Amino acid sequence: MTLGNATASIAVSGSDLDILKRYMAFKGIESASEALSGIIKASEHRERVLILLDVMNVHLAARGELEGIEKDIDWTVLMNQAAAGREIVRAIAFDNKFIQTKSNGSEVDTTAQLHEDLAECGWDLDLGSMFDDPEHQKEVDVSLASTLIKNAYDDAFDVAVLISGDRDYCPAVRLVTRDLHKRVEVMAFKKAMSQDLSRCSDKTTYLDSAFIYAMRPVKEVS
Repeated sequence: MTLGNATASIAVSGSDLDILKRYMAFKGIESASEALSGIIKASEHRERVLILLDVMNVHLAARGELEGIEKDIDWTVLMNQAAAGREIVRAIAFDNKFIQTKSNGSEVDTTAQLHEDLAECGWDLDLGSMFDDPEHQKEVDVSLASTLIKNAYDDAFDVAVLISGDRDYCPAVRLVTRDLHKRVEVMAFKKAMSQDLSRCSDKTTYLDSAFIYAMRPVKEVS
């Protein structure tokens, strides 16, 4: 599709046209040329990005991707890849505390080092209740989805980057993109990415080998 006037024209692809229609509906604009002018003006400003990380979804998928090689994700590299040069409003990591009971009855938070690493790399932590099984976390998806929706309602970001492949986020992503006219991008390892989630987002990025090779050795516990 081509939009323009006697002096200029702009070719608009199918995906761009969908974004244009959302913008027109959100702003109550009937003229496509006026809408394009607003989009061009807005593009001159640096986009605000909200980064939401489902820690265990990525952490466990990375462990599988590396075929059991014990490495840590470089969480700073991950944040920078998600931001892609845009202004970071907040980068929030969602997880539970996982408590392991030892034979003597004492309890140990097995995720303490992981959460410390995230905080050192600049992530804000949103930690739910304590559980004893790290592969079956609770409340994280609800907390993350609620944060995404609230910040969209508050117009706190232009683009949200959801770092997870979990299809449970689809309803929240649809609400934010269709009704609140915000863009949502998703990032995950390819084998952990729900195709439903990929389809309802505006952009999908797979955490392929370029990201894996940016990992660093696990810290030794003294």
